[in-house]
Amino acid sequence: MNKEDYNIKEYSLVYGLSGSPKKILQTVFGDYDLDGLKHHFEYWKYAALGNNISLYDCGKERRMLIGFCEDLEKVLEAFYVLSKHKKKQLERIPSEHKKIWKKCNKCSVLSKDEKKNPDAVLKLFSKKYKRLYAKAELVEMFECVITLEKGDRGHLNGAVSFFMCVDALLSLLYL
Repeated sequence: MNKEDYNIKEYSLVYGLSGSPKKILQTVFGDYDLDGLKHHFEYWKYAALGNNISLYDCGKERRMLIGFCEDLEKVLEAFYVLSKHKKKQLERIPSEHKKIWKKCNKCSVLSKDEKKNPDAVLKLFSKKYKRLYAKAELVEMFECVITLEKGDRGHLNGAVSFFMCVDALLSLLYL
């Protein structure tokens, strides 16, 4: 295969998530808006806590997962704020639709101070959780989504892409 033949993959998710931090944020929030990310993440929490073969059977593991998820949701919102994706979208949208768009993709778990300084949220998360632990939780949640009996087909179909995007965001934390 010629080297030029590989160029057909340059617009794939793998390529987009392997660039600079700015490119990674553009790729993640180009594929998912904040509401979409949070929707998928809620399903992942449901799958992890409701799976019959769950890795989160005992109380301590469940509490740790819930705490991790609360902190990770803040991270997702912090990266969304840093990406400035909402501002860019508002510039492109016709004025008659801006009012509706402003109601979407709101950061609901970050405080006002955290929205003003999202880097502090990221720093706190990276100090609280080792990279390997964060990756292990994400992989275990991914496994729960895949193995969930009677799981939602739509969430299952997008599980790999969602995993790759969240994993890329986690990688940015530990640069």
